[in-house]
Amino acid sequence: MIYETIRYEARGGIHRLVLNRPDRMNAINEQLIRECREVMARVSSDPDSRVLLLTGEGRGFCAGADVSMMEATLERERSGETEWGSDEIRQKLRMRFQVLTRDLYRLPIPTVAVVKGAAVGGGMDLACACDIVIGSESARFMVAYTKRGLFQDLGGFWLVPRVIGYRKAIELVYTARFVESEEAESIGLLTRLVPESEIEQHVDELLAELASRPAIALRLGKLMMQRTQNMEMETAFEMGAIATTITETSDDFRESTTAFLEKREPNFRGR
Repeated sequence: MIYETIRYEARGGIHRLVLNRPDRMNAINEQLIRECREVMARVSSDPDSRVLLLTGEGRGFCAGADVSMMEATLERERSGETEWGSDEIRQKLRMRFQVLTRDLYRLPIPTVAVVKGAAVGGGMDLACACDIVIGSESARFMVAYTKRGLFQDLGGFWLVPRVIGYRKAIELVYTARFVESEEAESIGLLTRLVPESEIEQHVDELLAELASRPAIALRLGKLMMQRTQNMEMETAFEMGAIATTITETSDDFRESTTAFLEKREPNFRGR
């Protein structure tokens, strides 16, 4: 498959998805959304998938929504084709834009974002939809929406408070200021801050490590942590018992036990 707005490759269960519009700071348009969703559908349906890397080409991670889309919407409103606040706009956001963030967040495998340069607006939302976020010294984040009189339309209103907490999140919404790399690490936007010269090797080692782990246990761990956040304890613990039963009857668990007794590294196959 040939893509125009992204680059994609898969090898050994490791999927690499690169936003590839460097001349537009990897801004999000409808074609990029379609191509990213196509890749994520492929990743989700592949039983041998182990981990997904998301990053951006060039000097920035993602500048958010492409301004040209906003200009097109404004022009349609001026010409009378649509009206602000219409149900058409709501449906467009739900079915053609928010699905990108939702699909990324719901991917059943570990997801790793690598942020170099700016992650602004929807770009920040995409980073927050990933499980692990690695950044260099150039990484910087901005909610941005309120500067344009907009709402966090790709789901940041739900994601960002879960990553950094309500009070810091609402402060960033109100001020729309940049958060530089050191602060980003201190408040949890970055999982790890790595020197620019070391980031490629660091990420490669992390991806290889995650790909070597027992896939069933990682998938269930992610599913349970996402789905039980707002559950009461007894229901969550019951679901935990079911998940444990699945892992303890897997080939990976048997392999882990055998490898431990034989004093060797396990060879997990995701079965």
